[in-house]
Amino acid sequence: MFFDWWRQQLLELLPGGLARAIARRSDATILDLDRESVKLSVRRDGAIALMRQAKADEHGFRELSQALSTVEDLPPSIILRLPPASVLHKSVSLPLAAKRNLKTVLGFEMDRETPFAREEVYWDFAVSREDKSAGRLHVDLFIVPRAAADPVVDNVRAAGIAIDGIEIGEGARGGALIRLAPARRWQWLTADRPLLALTAGTAALFLLAILTPFIRQEIALSATDSAIEALSRQAETAGNLRQAIDQSSGTAGVIGRERARTGNLLGTLAAVTKLLPDDSHLTALTLRDGHVTITGVSSSAAHLIDLFAKSTAFRDPTFESPVVQSDKGHLETFTISATLAGTAGS
Repeated sequence: MFFDWWRQQLLELLPGGLARAIARRSDATILDLDRESVKLSVRRDGAIALMRQAKADEHGFRELSQALSTVEDLPPSIILRLPPASVLHKSVSLPLAAKRNLKTVLGFEMDRETPFAREEVYWDFAVSREDKSAGRLHVDLFIVPRAAADPVVDNVRAAGIAIDGIEIGEGARGGALIRLAPARRWQWLTADRPLLALTAGTAALFLLAILTPFIRQEIALSATDSAIEALSRQAETAGNLRQAIDQSSGTAGVIGRERARTGNLLGTLAAVTKLLPDDSHLTALTLRDGHVTITGVSSSAAHLIDLFAKSTAFRDPTFESPVVQSDKGHLETFTISATLAGTAGS
């Protein structure tokens, strides 16, 4: 049980596409649910074998749970397949620059692309195609409403069957897997094994007591190193600036060269303001070494990348941080960075 949990933790640390690919290739115990019955099958090496069929009710789920307890060497992953009518599929087209924070962008697009809010569904996605010539990313979005899935998942887990996720698609190769939060990752440390739970808890506290001084020391050393590095960078920057000033023939020459290297702040602000649509507002702008970083709010932040990419004033626009839903209505807070075209550093 512990090693199954540890395997799940490692899978969650992998990128979404790689984790889904591993899940598709792995064997699994499958519960196929329709309106009145549920089929228990096992998938091994791409072959599916039917074990038992029961009614899709509390008694039927317990019957299948008892059947699972009598079978040895079952695949560790247990997945649920819902009726096709319970699963929604939608193709979404986004700017290619959204690939960097694709899951975050899709999460905020959920209200616009589907009739559900993000917290009302289980969902996953798969990139179907990248059109680099058009600058578009085509994504398949798979959605299962919680209202349809939660009652089934709760009943199955109440019968003692630990469902890992909902699989979208049928056949021996499976399909996309929407993972669910495990309901009993630590069930092996419960009241039915009080001594084991107490021993494990004591060991954890003992280990924490040993490691705490070392952790604090490491944090303090890391903070000190960061401070030294920051001061060193500041001293180096100050030295370079003073050397540039000493070598300059005059203040005007210094200002002219710096403007050619880093860009014109007022001109950059004017270009950004002209580029932003009426539903977008700028809250901050930073210009350094020919690179501009802007922060603001917009009703559709994902589409701003297209505007910057088509502009002759900027190059290589990208989201600097994930898009965040604003507290003010349906606006989204964004941070975009780009390189100024025509600067000495570009």
